[in-house]
Amino acid sequence: MENGEKIKNKDVTLAPHPSKRYWRFCSDTSYKESIVNEIQGVDVLYHEATFLNSS
Repeated sequence: MENGEKIKNKDVTLAPHPSKRYWRFCSDTSYKESIVNEIQGVDVLYHEATFLNSS
């Protein structure tokens, strides 16, 4: 500030948001019951699949 007053960062900022857990990426997969336990609890799941309903 012009008068030399120091402003502490904690007085003008907010605490960060909690981190997201992105730790699963499923590619070219059809539904498989065994992966359910592995993907539970993630905040973001990237799941790409190219299978038709008849597969």
